[in-house]
Amino acid sequence: MGSLKLLLASATKGSDRHRALLRACCAMLYAHYEGFCKFCWQLMLDTIEAEARPRNELSEPLARRSMASVFKNLRGNTSDESLWRFARSEYPGHLKQPAAFVEEVDTESNLWPALSKSINDSVGLDCPLLVSHRAELGQLVGRRNKIAHGEKLEIADMQQFQQFEHAAVVVMHELAITVADCLEKKTYLQPGADPANLI
Repeated sequence: MGSLKLLLASATKGSDRHRALLRACCAMLYAHYEGFCKFCWQLMLDTIEAEARPRNELSEPLARRSMASVFKNLRGNTSDESLWRFARSEYPGHLKQPAAFVEEVDTESNLWPALSKSINDSVGLDCPLLVSHRAELGQLVGRRNKIAHGEKLEIADMQQFQQFEHAAVVVMHELAITVADCLEKKTYLQPGADPANLI
């Protein structure tokens, strides 16, 4: 990314080279942003799953996310009898089983700010900077899509690109810190679920 930016800075504004490098920088920035966010979310889920804690020890968003495959199977038969059997005899057992996150985090190759927030909510994370920078991130995704579809790129210059870069970097940084903090302080657990707190 740094090398591309150096090339962009040395290109004559308005030249074919300048436009091509702007497109390359924009596409690379988006790829880095999406990939890094997905890595953080997946690392968090993999770390929690490796602890093999029962679902009922996890915070509600994570316990619910770990039930995704169970709920998907349940949707196949939503008769009154099936729902009653699930609620009466199957659900309590599922809560006692080790949490597993079978489905990988799906960024849909279009990590719009609303989708990022939805994923954060589904794993119990709060990232206020995502909301503060949703306009710039939305524009970054939109421009990346235009590049992918061969459309004209509408970024005026390096300064405008840097606005997108700043938004992506601060949001990635906040997400990384939030995930690290969550894992270190075990805030993914229900209050009182960590045996260390009982000593």
